[in-house]
Amino acid sequence: MNELVNVKAEKINNEIESLNQNEIMEEVKMTTAETKLQAVEEARQNLMKAKSVLEANKDAEANIKKSALVNVGKAETAYLEALKKVELPTAKVELWNESKNTNKQVVFTKEEKEIIIATSVYSMAVSKVNLECGKDLITNEHFDKVPLYITEAALFYNADIELKDLNGNIVPKGTPNVYVPVDTANGYWQWASYHEHNLNAIVKDDTKLTIENVRIKKFDSLQEFGKYRGVNNVLSRGFNGLEKAGNAALATQQEFFNRVFQKALELKANISVITKYYNFGKTL
Repeated sequence: MNELVNVKAEKINNEIESLNQNEIMEEVKMTTAETKLQAVEEARQNLMKAKSVLEANKDAEANIKKSALVNVGKAETAYLEALKKVELPTAKVELWNESKNTNKQVVFTKEEKEIIIATSVYSMAVSKVNLECGKDLITNEHFDKVPLYITEAALFYNADIELKDLNGNIVPKGTPNVYVPVDTANGYWQWASYHEHNLNAIVKDDTKLTIENVRIKKFDSLQEFGKYRGVNNVLSRGFNGLEKAGNAALATQQEFFNRVFQKALELKANISVITKYYNFGKTL
């Protein structure tokens, strides 16, 4: 009898300890997020002070003005770096919702909304060149606002696939209002370019851009998601080796492709090296 009571007591204590640990983890996450926001506010205040000093010395000697200008530049850089660490940053988008679709007519209604954009290891990689050139393109008057498709993050949550926001922070599973881009050759780089542009707009106190012509696309499975991406990128900017393996893993749901992809990620190795390693009889 006493043994039964002790077992129950131990079980209850373990459950309480587990709950306490979960609460502590939540507090740590909250503290980290709050600390990052506090750093942003401090950086903003420092920039305002630096600008005030520059304004106060607008008629001063050249070397004094130069020093004040340098300090403004440093403060802007610090502010930008603080903004790049904020968790779950939002993007202002113009959603196009299909309200009518017949053989002769398709009607969309528009709404502006703040959403969180997230990517996974399966997302197409955005190079520094793409990012920088993209910032110039999205502000060009001739830039065509092609549809940018996104899908709800639940598709990835349900498969336990880790998502990261545009600042590189891990998105907690189940976070609402999160969407993942459906990569296309003319769209995969735009999210990062808009994000970078708008962070700089905050620093410079300029108007942020709204991402236009955004449409939500629903998929019944990750396999369907992978097939859609594969078909619609055939004649465009092709996937690189790692992206091909990742998309093959999604589209086929075959264990071999998934293991090749995961091993390439783990070892940061070329896909051809991983497949040759396997062909020599090694196990993944």
